[in-house]
This record gives sequence, C-alpha cells and structure tokens, in this order.
Amino acid sequence: MRPGAPIACRAVPAERGFSLLVVLVLLGAIALGSAAALRRSAGSTQLARAQLMRSIAHEQAQAGLLYCEAQLLLPSAARVPVLAQSALALSSGAQPAWTSAALWQAGTALATVPVAAAASAGKPPVCQVETQTLPEQGPGVTVYLVNARGFSPDHRSDTTSGATTAGTAVWLQSTLLIENAQVRARLWRRILNPPLR
Repeated sequence: MRPGAPIACRAVPAERGFSLLVVLVLLGAIALGSAAALRRSAGSTQLARAQLMRSIAHEQAQAGLLYCEAQLLLPSAARVPVLAQSALALSSGAQPAWTSAALWQAGTALATVPVAAAASAGKPPVCQVETQTLPEQGPGVTVYLVNARGFSPDHRSDTTSGATTAGTAVWLQSTLLIENAQVRARLWRRILNPPLR
C-alpha cells in the first residue's frame, strides 16, 4: 500500500441499516414531543378564551348594574318605564322577586342596557330592580335591590327555559340605600347560585 492512498472500508453485513433505524426512532420521538406541545398549547388557548369570555360577561353585568343604578337616581318619570317607581316590585325577605326564574324568562320586568352602553357585541346585559323596606326607614329613604345579568359574546340560551346552553352568563347584585336622591350606602356581590344557569 502506498502512503496517502485512500483506505477502502466495507460495512459489515450485520451493521447495514442501523443508522436508518436510529434516525427513524429519533424522528418518532421528535414527532411525539411536537404533538404533546401542540396539545398543551391548544388546551392553554381554550382556557384563555374561556377566561376572556367570563371577563367580558362580568363587564357586561357591571354595565347592567351601573345603568340601573344611574336610572334610580333620576326622577321616576325620567326613567325607562320598567324602572319607574310605580313599576318596581316590593321585595319580600322570604322570597325576593329576582330569585324567580320565570321573571328572567319572561323579560317583562327587565331593563335592557342600551347597545351603546354595552361593552361588546352580542346579547346586551339586562337588569331588574325591586324595592325593600327597612324597619326604621325614615322619609325620603329608599332601599333598592338591583340585579344584573351580563353575557359573553358567544352566549346562547334555551328558548323555553332561558338557561345558558353556550357561552357565559354572570350575575351581579347591589343593594342601594338612597336618601334624598343621593346614594348613602352601596353593597355589591356576585350571585353564585342564580335562578337560571
């Protein structure tokens, strides 16, 4: 053999195709890892979208509360008809009107927030108001129970029962003590067990 001459190497027959097998195993592992990453990403996207829809529904419900509360500060004749003082139901402590699913299904005692005041497209928020009496309520003092229901843009409801079938609905409630057209006290809460789901 001459110095600098190429050396011929031959593969041993038992080692043929081993590199191909190693590459195929590595490609399979990479494919499985990619599929798992895509699945995690899709799950995170769905979770983020659901949280966004819930936030929008919550903002809608807040818009409903603020709209009805602002209406209550107006003279009765200047309010929308369903919020006029004579149209408001008197709440009984045992069974407030807002807890009746029939009230929310019928929609006759509900005020719909004007679309311009709604935070996003979709079903506008609705609110319902009833009055309460206090044991030592003086003249010029009125207590209102304001209930609002806000919807996500993808909200759908059953036409007969009014229950949510898709999307999100958020229920909020405030209790206002108004004395001589001024808010003296305001309590706010989220309704966790609403009459309609």
